[in-house]
Amino acid sequence: MYTRKTMEASVDGNPQITDRKSRFWRFPLFGAMFFCWLVEGLSYPHSTFPDGIAYLDIAQACFREEWNALVNGYWSPGYPFLLSCWFFIFKPSPAHELVAAHVCNCIILLAALFCLEYFLNGIDVFLNVHAGSRNMSRFPCGRFEPWGTRYFPFVLCC
Repeated sequence: MYTRKTMEASVDGNPQITDRKSRFWRFPLFGAMFFCWLVEGLSYPHSTFPDGIAYLDIAQACFREEWNALVNGYWSPGYPFLLSCWFFIFKPSPAHELVAAHVCNCIILLAALFCLEYFLNGIDVFLNVHAGSRNMSRFPCGRFEPWGTRYFPFVLCC
């Protein structure tokens, strides 16, 4: 069923899409996704892939202020840096490092979900603003209806 979307001005003056039905379901959906990610991450709390061990080693080196460990030709420096910040805040014991890394991954996924929401909202605003001035057949992504289908690829990949 099509729900009516209206344009409203936000605090910074940019238009935003408001859809009462999607606002109602957004946060319960986000909570359910986060809960599933947390359950998946904590199902096997003491298992990881070999690359995960390398990332934990680099994060521990950064935690000990050995910043040169971030620079290498194989692993990305961003994730170990985030893990080292996470370890600095919560200071897990060596026995609980993998559990802390799994929880950190869930937080990163939640942040990525909110970034996806911001991106899709921007696409909706762009399509609504330019709907009258341009031919909508030029936009292959359409109008993202119904609302829940926009998150399906994200949930499937995570």
